[in-house]
Amino acid sequence: MEQNTAGKEKRRCTRVRYQSSAEFQLPLRGDAWFAAEVLDLSVTGVRLRFSPRQTAGVLKDSDVEWQDVRLKFKDVEEDLVLNGHFLMVYDRADGLFTTGLEFTDVTMEQQFKLVMLYARYRKDAER
Repeated sequence: MEQNTAGKEKRRCTRVRYQSSAEFQLPLRGDAWFAAEVLDLSVTGVRLRFSPRQTAGVLKDSDVEWQDVRLKFKDVEEDLVLNGHFLMVYDRADGLFTTGLEFTDVTMEQQFKLVMLYARYRKDAER
């Protein structure tokens, strides 16, 4: 990630605060869905927080870091399930994992839904 001279991050896409329920699925864990909370959103990815101890099993860092994933937004009007790739787990506070997720293989229809969702929360943030 590029950094400016002041040392602050310089992202391609700005994040907006977006707290919502979600679920994710890991190909190596079969059909199991794991509960998560979306903390923020950009048109290229999200930041997630979740408990590694879930009904579907216990997750280790290695189960998540740099792994492919399917993410399902639960609090959207239309179904939105996206493929992605987890980044590293960068926070483990209070027994929860926080990690980033980049979207991959996004269709035009999915991109449109993402942009609309992003725009709605960006507009709210500007108020």
